[in-house]
Amino acid sequence: MRMTLVLTLAVGATLAACSAPKTASLTADELLADPVMMQTVLDRCDANKARAATDVECGNVRRAIEIKAAADEAARAADKQKEFERLRAQRREQDDKLQRATESSKPAFDPYSTPVDGDPPGTAPKH
Repeated sequence: MRMTLVLTLAVGATLAACSAPKTASLTADELLADPVMMQTVLDRCDANKARAATDVECGNVRRAIEIKAAADEAARAADKQKEFERLRAQRREQDDKLQRATESSKPAFDPYSTPVDGDPPGTAPKH
């Protein structure tokens, strides 16, 4: 009996030592750095929905997708702001050109040749 117990423990320890070591899960940053691996993990998680709910790598790939989406959205917002600023500068230049053209077409004010209409408006003659 004792021999069977010792033998069982020895076989169990040997099998535990010979089993393949668990690989570390890929982090979200590692998945972001390697898009091919990210797609591979995503495909594996999509194929097995039950395991995906508890698998650490599936959680990391979801987190990596959220990080990538947020970064893409920030880049789009920056591009939109840059385009807005470019169009605003273009519009200001057009308005400035129009204002300069309007001002140059008006005759200059000459106080010596301007007609005088008498009393300034809003004043009534005194009796």
